[in-house]
Amino acid sequence: MIFIYICLFIVGIVFGSFFNVVGLRLPKNESLISPRSHCVNCNHILDWYELIPVFSYLFLKGKCRKCKQKISIQYPLIEIITGILYCLLYYRNYLINCFSIYGSNYNNIRLQIYGYTRRSITFYNFNIYNCIPYNWGIFISIT
Repeated sequence: MIFIYICLFIVGIVFGSFFNVVGLRLPKNESLISPRSHCVNCNHILDWYELIPVFSYLFLKGKCRKCKQKISIQYPLIEIITGILYCLLYYRNYLINCFSIYGSNYNNIRLQIYGYTRRSITFYNFNIYNCIPYNWGIFISIT
């Protein structure tokens, strides 16, 4: 059971890393594929080991390897929150399915993953645009 949570957390932080890319590049009309990930201060192209979600932030001590400028804490926070949400999603559905006479509900899992993904993107957009969506309370309660 622990192995499943570890795998889900890893999947979650990978998706969280992608949400960071989406949240930074789409408002600037940049491609999600090219150019490669780089430091926002010095444009240093990041090597593969600098792209490992959460762990690279810890190994680099929150600073760019080249210019030594501080990297925002929002990157690992979004990754960690997304990883935790994916684990909570599994736990919630595991409990529902344990007491369900119908067995597993894959449609519910799919919809919950969509909801957590959408929520993570919304939180990041809140940070970028510095505004609160008009349907914030409804959005959180639905997903």
